[in-house]
Amino acid sequence: MATDTPAAAALQEELLRRARSRAARPAAAPAPVRRGPAPLSHAQRRMWLMDRLGHGDASYSVPFATRLRGPLDLDALAAALASLVRRHEILRTRYGQRGGEPYQEVLPAPEAIALRVVEADADGSGALLAEEAHRPFDLAAGPLPRALVLRHGEQDHTVLLTFHHIAIDGASLETVAGELARTYAAVAQGTAAEAEPAPAQYADFARREQAATGRLEAGLDHWAERLDGVRPLRLPRPAHPPADTRIRPAGVHTAPLAPGCRPPCANSAASTGPPCSPWRSPRPSPRCTASPARTTW
Repeated sequence: MATDTPAAAALQEELLRRARSRAARPAAAPAPVRRGPAPLSHAQRRMWLMDRLGHGDASYSVPFATRLRGPLDLDALAAALASLVRRHEILRTRYGQRGGEPYQEVLPAPEAIALRVVEADADGSGALLAEEAHRPFDLAAGPLPRALVLRHGEQDHTVLLTFHHIAIDGASLETVAGELARTYAAVAQGTAAEAEPAPAQYADFARREQAATGRLEAGLDHWAERLDGVRPLRLPRPAHPPADTRIRPAGVHTAPLAPGCRPPCANSAASTGPPCSPWRSPRPSPRCTASPARTTW
């Protein structure tokens, strides 16, 4: 098509304008697949299994405490927390089991989230916070966030929110704290909170992940072939596990390095920045051989 005529130039400008408009338009969130019970994602299944192996203890609770000095509107805090749970379905999801297979089911949004308010001296509040953080969740009933408010004075409070790790991780706490703070401020001031886009819901992601399970078959076949006949490694374990894992929740594995390892590690640390550690270990030098490891528990 000729482009040296006014009509052609105008058409090109219009096509470019439409293309820029589409590029600038934010991508639409994936539409929910359907409502009702959903399968667990791979990450959720691992967390659900670990919770069952832990016999319902509080190993996977995620406590989040903050000290607030100044006036605290408890009604506004309860309303802000209820708004948070309404927006994010994962915070009001229960985990059942049918035919040996776990599933997740979103519960109706609660009208309110109860706040437990306790009068407590600031210096002696640590035991109360630890006791609340160690209270286990019942995943089958639905791990709604728990809220504890310790009142140290008229304008001095500690607020503890406790979630389960199947619903939230450390990186998500920043999102929760920011949204909760904005909603609280709006409710306390009697103004409408700024409208935010509807968040993606995790159950929809779990459904899409399960629908794509067939794509994993090639990878599973590859590793099944590579690992065929391999004997499992003997992993270090405590000779006498403690009855209460909260007392000694983890073990320490030490592996002293041979003297020849120090220069390569030091050079690698100097060039890359992070210290030499088991989590950021450089490629070993041909001369570097570790001495026999010892394990302490």
